[in-house]
Amino acid sequence: MLGELFRLRALGELTVRDVAAPVEAFVVEGETGSESRFETVRARWLTRFMGREREVALIEERQRLAWRGEGQIVLISGEAGIGKSRFAAQFAQRVADQPYTRLRFQCSPYHTAGAFYPIIEHLKRAAGFDPGDPSEIQLDKLEAMIALATLQVGDVAPLFAALLSLPTEDRYPALGLSAAQRRQQTLVALVDQLEGLARQKPVLLLFEDLHWADASTLEALDLLVERVRQLPMLALITYRPEFQPPWTGPP
Repeated sequence: MLGELFRLRALGELTVRDVAAPVEAFVVEGETGSESRFETVRARWLTRFMGREREVALIEERQRLAWRGEGQIVLISGEAGIGKSRFAAQFAQRVADQPYTRLRFQCSPYHTAGAFYPIIEHLKRAAGFDPGDPSEIQLDKLEAMIALATLQVGDVAPLFAALLSLPTEDRYPALGLSAAQRRQQTLVALVDQLEGLARQKPVLLLFEDLHWADASTLEALDLLVERVRQLPMLALITYRPEFQPPWTGPP
């Protein structure tokens, strides 16, 4: 049931009151920071993928357009458990041998009020943060990640560090921005980062469970939708029917 979501330490067999035989026990030491709840919990139980030929063909056509520089956004809507995440994961496997960058953002029902939650979690994974890293090492890793997409590391790093609650006083001066200014500059920097990656090679962006997204994350997506038209980027966005995406107007 837990899959690979948590780091566990085995305690061996213990005697438990009212249980006749000893049972295996484990201590949960923390989350693994896994990229996908679906893949870490369900991947080992998956049967062969069947059907959906029409939908697969549609996405493959959108992928070909995106890789040519005509950015595409595909919205995948369906009830809980119907196979949205499986479908997106299956498509990612189909293009696994192609040169592209895969970015994954996953919203959570436990963080619907947390500003930029899926983006913050993605940045931590992309930078390669380890639980025991001191803040100086985390900042080094963050700068290295930013440098993959832009030469303006000194401008972007303080914004992303503030988003991740990393202290930067010893390396960068105070931003000197109002909360509204910092928010707006952060939004632009986040989308610039994605664009910088897409300028190097095609990007497959998976954004899952958007019905749980916070307002700040949706605002970042608004900006990305405007930019994606001219980028080699394919965005697959999954959500449940109760969510009404504001981007259904463009073709």
